[in-house]
Amino acid sequence: MTSTANTYDPYRHAASLGIRIVEAQPPAGTLALWDEQTRTILTAPGLLWRQRRCVIAHELAHAINGDEHSPMDDVASTKRERRADALAAGWLLQPHAVKTALAVAPDSLPAAAAELEVTERILSTWLWEHSKRGGLDS
Repeated sequence: MTSTANTYDPYRHAASLGIRIVEAQPPAGTLALWDEQTRTILTAPGLLWRQRRCVIAHELAHAINGDEHSPMDDVASTKRERRADALAAGWLLQPHAVKTALAVAPDSLPAAAAELEVTERILSTWLWEHSKRGGLDS
């Protein structure tokens, strides 16, 4: 882990919002699920720490955004997922930490993500969002 890693704690964030985190099997094909009715995040058993950290942040983003599940609308669902990834990435990553990790592992996104204790998906989302804004410092 980089010495400049973000100290964002998804468990503390969830507690501050009155959201429970429960390890239980979510629906097939998902690692976690936000249940707006019970204000609970279900996470799959056996996740790596960095996976768990990222999926909880992602599901918290759904909660903050007021997202509700609507499987019938693929376009809206895709937009919700992207928005949740972007918000979670912003909580989990800091520009200086990303720069350091990319300097340590310039040719390996998986290694940089591991260094930052996030998933490749979250790091890729963060890089995409910052490229739209003009680079790593934005």
